[in-house]
Amino acid sequence: MICGSRSITALPDEVCKTLDKIIAFQVNILIGDADGVDRLVQKYLHSKRYRKVTVYYAKSGLRSNIGKWTSIRVAGNYIDRDKLLCDKADWCLAIHKGNSRGTKRNIESFKPEAVKVFIL
Repeated sequence: MICGSRSITALPDEVCKTLDKIIAFQVNILIGDADGVDRLVQKYLHSKRYRKVTVYYAKSGLRSNIGKWTSIRVAGNYIDRDKLLCDKADWCLAIHKGNSRGTKRNIESFKPEAVKVFIL
């Protein structure tokens, strides 16, 4: 699972290097459809032609699925979507500015050894 703050506007080089490692291992990636990190990571994965991505979304419509990957609608709101992502994921890469309650909640839902956090 990859998550992060909606206020982030660019991925740091260290995050891109981590994404490249994830791609090299051919790991299935679960991600949301929000602005910020979700959209930036989607753009990056699409630029690498990476296909092992599933986009989760809530409410009435899918906001972002740049690679036209499999998408899954979650009944409820975005907190419900994030809870489901956390339940389904074995690992979490969190890109956090320190101001996102949702990202903080996701980080707290994982065991420390299953999470890599970048704080910007």
